[in-house]
Order: sequence, then structure tokens, then C-alpha cells
Amino acid sequence: MKKIILVTFLILAFHFSFSQSGTLSKHGKRELKRGKSLSETPINGALLNLSSNTSVPVSTRLYKAGDEQKLDEETEEVWDSANAKWVNGTKTQYKYDNDLNVISELYFSWDASASLWVSDIKLEHTRTKGNITTSVFALWDKVYKKFVNASQNEYTYDIKNNKVSDLYNEWDNDNLMWLKITKNDYSYDANSNLLTDAYSEWNKGKNAYIKFDKIDYTYDLKGNTLTDSYSLWDDTKGKYVFADKYENTFDASGNMTGSMYSVYDEPTAKWINDSKNVYTYDGNKNILTDIYSTWDETRKVYVNSKKVENVYDAKSNQTVSTSFVWDIRGNKWVYDTKSELNYDTQMGGDKLKLPYDKETIVLFFKTKLLQTTDQAWNKQSASWKNSKRVTYSYSPTTTTGFVNGSQKVKWVVFPNPAASYVSIRLDCNYSGAQLEIMDVTGKSILNSPLDNSNTIQIDELMKGVYFIQVMHDQKVIATKKLMVD
Repeated sequence: MKKIILVTFLILAFHFSFSQSGTLSKHGKRELKRGKSLSETPINGALLNLSSNTSVPVSTRLYKAGDEQKLDEETEEVWDSANAKWVNGTKTQYKYDNDLNVISELYFSWDASASLWVSDIKLEHTRTKGNITTSVFALWDKVYKKFVNASQNEYTYDIKNNKVSDLYNEWDNDNLMWLKITKNDYSYDANSNLLTDAYSEWNKGKNAYIKFDKIDYTYDLKGNTLTDSYSLWDDTKGKYVFADKYENTFDASGNMTGSMYSVYDEPTAKWINDSKNVYTYDGNKNILTDIYSTWDETRKVYVNSKKVENVYDAKSNQTVSTSFVWDIRGNKWVYDTKSELNYDTQMGGDKLKLPYDKETIVLFFKTKLLQTTDQAWNKQSASWKNSKRVTYSYSPTTTTGFVNGSQKVKWVVFPNPAASYVSIRLDCNYSGAQLEIMDVTGKSILNSPLDNSNTIQIDELMKGVYFIQVMHDQKVIATKKLMVD
């Protein structure tokens, strides 16, 4: 059980790599109390070929106009300050069914001593009519060289496809069976707005689920969440008792302008102020600032604590998100962290198949997200220092890479990863073919004529991820990813 929880927190940290960008997170205490499982949302990962020769696109100009693309892989690198370079950290791959629903996710970590990716976690989904009905979470056993079951979620839905229950089970390896652990039951109003989320835990002695806590929601006529109240079950009183709540305010455009968090003091039967978030927006309803402050009971005022400022491009893509902390002594905001996001703005988010929840997609995938880079503020040098970056790799949802509509290109790129040179071999000679190397933003780095066998010098390229594409008759006929060490 401890092992499962440890790995769960590891994956959560990776999965919510977006949380640093945009807004300040909430509900942390509730989630820790509940022990929510990972299987409720995709983690990151798919069951695809791990070869560095896996074909992945970088820009919509690689494909016909209108082609849809799916996210295949995320690669996270961490900054090695001692050697001033990016080094592999974790990788996630996704596999989809014929309807482009995610059916499996694979999570890897980089073994620096062996210079290879090693399996860590696998999450497999079973679907009915597009809805996930079962998710199985498995851990890689290094001794037996295979995945072993760890936990499972079973979901049911109503006729409107609202999730109404979530049963979380853990694997008993001794008896080779699933053991009941927790359950969530959900209810909705006529507009499919979530009204209650009731959480209970399995009691072996009573052979039944025992109430633990619940969250109740209220809405305005526009469907905006006005209140979000969290209660704990009191077995002695035989009822739920308040614990905390969020109260939200909205402007005429439906933008949340504030969220006030308070905790319930049972002895006095009063709500006690704790903290609040205040938001501002641009004309396109993008969040510009999110200021988090905490309640000072002595002075009876809210005091600054954290702040996030966001910058957007002309297509409302969030390009920079900077977080600050309040310096009490200096009475000013000081830098904390920063995220920079790069996009292929020629491909809209409506053309992408993504394994994320709707909120994440709306915030970060208005167009095709290529890479995020996180930095931390160094007080001593008064400058930004790299911390991590994530690169997103995509492929078409339809088969591409054909010549004359019938012959698929077969080619090899080696060595890969490469340092000083890379060799390309095609299955046959394509007269007039051109080779192009691009960086992750789609910028052309190198162009060269190409026959069926070429060696290209790359010793002047910076270390990182690149893409090689072959052009023939003014069409892209093949693409591969290239790692430069």
C-alpha cells in the first residue's frame, strides 16, 4: 500500500506539470484526505514503439490541410546545472483505439547509468461507448521483468453519460484478487451539473462501504459554480458536518472573479476566513492575474501570499506564466517560477486528439502545444535558471507517408541518438528528394539533397530533440524524431 501511494504521488507530480502555469491550485487538503486514485484521469503515457526512430510530426506543414493529429508522447527533461545541459527525466506514451480514445498509457524513467528508458507504470482502460468502464494501474516489477497489478477503478454512468460511481480496488497478490478500498457516488441536476460527490471507504468487518466525506455544489442560472462545500461524516451524530467551503463570484461574462475559502469552526458554528483568490481577465476571457491571499485574524484583513501573471499571443495561447511570492519585509512581489510555452499556431486545438480533461485542453491547447520550459528565480544571481522542460510529440490520426498514393516509405536513421553525424537510408532512390532537419518549434535548421543513402554532419547542432523529414515532389513523405546528444 505504501509503495502504491508513493508512486501515485510521483505520477501526480508529472501529470500536473501544467499546474505551474495559469492559476494557483486548490483543494489539496481534500484530495489528501480522500486518497483519490490516479485512474480517474489519464496520467501520461501510451503503448508505442520506444525506438528513437518512431515517426512524429512537428508542424502542420508536414501534413495535408485538415489532417487531425493525436498526442503520442511527452518527454520531460531536467536541467543539469553542473554540466549546463538538459538530461532525460521521464517519458509518457499514449495508445488510442480506432475511435481515438486513449486505451493505454505507459510511464518511463530514464536510467542514466544504462542510457535507456525503463518502464515504471502502465495504465490500461476498457471502454464502452467511449466511456471508461475500467482502468487498471500496474507497476513494473524489475525482478520478474513484467507489469504487476496495483489498483483498479470501475466506473458506471447514467443515460446522459454522467459518471455516477467510481469503485477503487487494490490488488491482493497473495490471493490473486481485487480488494475493495473506496467508492465515490455522484449525483447531478437536470443540466448535468455535479451536485454531490460522496466518498466512502470499505470496512472489512462490516462488509460494507462506510461514509467518510462529501462535496456539495450549487450553481447560478448560467451554470457557474457558486459554492463548493466539503463535509466529513460524523458517526456519533449520524450526519455530515461542515469542514470547509469555497464561495465563488462571477462577472457578467461568466468569468470567475473571486473564490473565497473558509473553514468551519464547529464549537462556535461559524465560518472562519482562511484565504481567497482574485482573478483578472483580458478581452478574450483569458486569465491575466491570479492573486492568492491569506486571512490575518489579528488585523482582520487578507494579506498577499502568491501571484500568477500570464501572457498570451494573438490566438489566446498562454505563452508565459510567471509566479511571484510576497516579500513581507520588502512589501513587494518577488519572482518565484516561470513557464514558457511554444506552439504550432497553424494547427487549431480542434484538430488535436488529446488525453487530458476538458479544462486542461481549453487552457493550454487552443493551438498545438509543442514544448513547455520551466525556470526558477535565483536570488543570488538575480536571474532565471532552467529547471525542466516537456516536449510534446504528435502523429496524424490517418495513415500518411505514402508515395504516389500506394508505396509507403521505408527508411532508417542512425545512429539515433547522434552526436556528430547521422546517416539516412531510404528503401529506394527518390529522384529530387530533399532532407530537412527542424527544431521542436518547426524552425528549419538544415536542408540537403537526398538520395537513397546520405550522411549528414550535425556536430554544430545544439543538444536536444529535432525532426527529420523527407520531401519529394513538394510533399512530405516521411518524418522521424532525432535526438542529438
